[in-house]
Amino acid sequence: MREKSNAAGCKSSHPVIFEKMKYVIAVLTFVHFLTPLAAQNPEAGFLKVVNLVSLKTPTYIRLGKFEFDDGRPVAAGDDSGTLALIPDTYTITVTNADAKPKSASVDFETENARNVVVMCYDEQVERKDGSIVSKLKFTLLTEAPADDKPRVSIVSLLKQTTVPVSIDGKTTILADRNAHRIEPEIEDTIEIRVDNKDVGEIEITKPTHYLAFLYRDPETNEVALSLIQNEKLEYHPPLDEDE
Repeated sequence: MREKSNAAGCKSSHPVIFEKMKYVIAVLTFVHFLTPLAAQNPEAGFLKVVNLVSLKTPTYIRLGKFEFDDGRPVAAGDDSGTLALIPDTYTITVTNADAKPKSASVDFETENARNVVVMCYDEQVERKDGSIVSKLKFTLLTEAPADDKPRVSIVSLLKQTTVPVSIDGKTTILADRNAHRIEPEIEDTIEIRVDNKDVGEIEITKPTHYLAFLYRDPETNEVALSLIQNEKLEYHPPLDEDE
């Protein structure tokens, strides 16, 4: 199950990053799901996992013991599609040989009729000996009360303390992993450029929350954009203790 993490409204010549999103509903049939209680009480929460790990070595993702894409590498910019899960606590594990350590996990909870999006990416960390290593990281997008107006959040995962980004022709400095908020109007089109190159456009077509993540495609080394649309999802930067 390899779906692109970009929704309708993004335009680019890049055939992977800006393809119209297709949502796939998949119910994972773990053994503990197949109980009389589960059959009588078909509640479900919804999960999407997005891979934005920019390391050149392959990235593998699993949910519990369930391996995404039948155990094959998950390309940067791909996602799991939408998974329907019985409300419970689950663990996502990401593995990449170039990361130190090569695997990392995060626990999350699903609730009935609510969405969770897990963003997987990598950060450069300086060790005590001065060496720089790549560390696998996660950001969980969870639901908050919906708004009746469109919103845009642009987040840099480019491993730089600050990044100058052109947004509709105006240069804005994005702080690492912090959201830059925009309150557009319906029918606005937001153009994004980095290093004088077009990254993409976000077409505002409805009153939802557009979450745009900038990352570096490991195959081309170019800046790419991953877009998620959900009126209730909110982004919060990592806490200091996560470092």
